[in-house]
Amino acid sequence: MTNFYFILSLIAGTLYYVLYNYGFALEKQAIDEIDEVQKANIFSLLILLIRNMKWLAGLLLTMISIVFYFIALIWAPLIAIAPLTGIGLIFLILYAHGKAKERFSLAEILAIIGIVVSISVSSYISSLYLTKLTLDDWKAYI
Repeated sequence: MTNFYFILSLIAGTLYYVLYNYGFALEKQAIDEIDEVQKANIFSLLILLIRNMKWLAGLLLTMISIVFYFIALIWAPLIAIAPLTGIGLIFLILYAHGKAKERFSLAEILAIIGIVVSISVSSYISSLYLTKLTLDDWKAYI
């Protein structure tokens, strides 16, 4: 049953990173659609953003994603959830390529692969030295 909860945590972590990045992508897309003159005045920009459904959807997705992050951390340690940032990054890249028609150079693609590999290796090495702390251990630090 513990494996089931761990897998559930990984699914929640994946949902967190995908929703988090998608929310920010929607917010950026909404801001990019606003005229530069209107962006100059912060108050009119805030009013426009509050009325913009795309920006509000992005904000809502970003806020909902936090719930999935906490769910992910209930049954899995942070070092198991951290490598999932790469999935969020890959999703954001695919979204930028498909929706925003952005092109990526070979150096950028290699850098992205390097980030994903580095996070995964760092998490794996950290897991080798992982010690579980009980609630009583945490209380000792307080």
